[in-house]
Amino acid sequence: ETLHMLGLPDLYRYGVPGFPDAFRDAGGWDHMSWLRPAAHVLAWHKRKLGWIDESQVVCAQSTRDVALDANASNEGVKAVLVQIDADTMLVAELRKPVAFDARLCDSGVLVYTVDASASSGNAPVTVEAASLEEGADLFRCGPKHAATFDVRAGKLATFTHPAATIEVHADDTVRVILPAARKRRAVRQ
Repeated sequence: ETLHMLGLPDLYRYGVPGFPDAFRDAGGWDHMSWLRPAAHVLAWHKRKLGWIDESQVVCAQSTRDVALDANASNEGVKAVLVQIDADTMLVAELRKPVAFDARLCDSGVLVYTVDASASSGNAPVTVEAASLEEGADLFRCGPKHAATFDVRAGKLATFTHPAATIEVHADDTVRVILPAARKRRAVRQ
């Protein structure tokens, strides 16, 4: 509830009956969704709260490589952002089971969209799942627990969206590939 007082929205769906369906947008990747895996908040939320410095966020304006550090660590780049339109941002961040994220069930690059026009409880954040595996780990780890992109065997290493392609490399680097001609406008927070 303290995070609500600081301005963060609910990432679970209002009006959808219970587990797991209400939690399918963000799964267990943020406290504002499902609490059981005890994941810390997304880099987008840390940025909004001022918990990470603007120098720890890269706004990709052209095709480039970005080395990411784990969301739960204190140093390094925490997220790369790609503006989709005036209200929507594509975000990639590195999640590893360390520090506040020690109980995560998966690791790798988490990709999600943020829709600034969506209200609390109406999918303001949607995790783009690399895998929809749920099975036995569903109740321990939550929906989309295997959502990260990675170069490990059995994982997808590339996420493609009309606004950008995000390729994951072995050294926690992502390559953001943007279409040549794109106009950028400020995104609301």
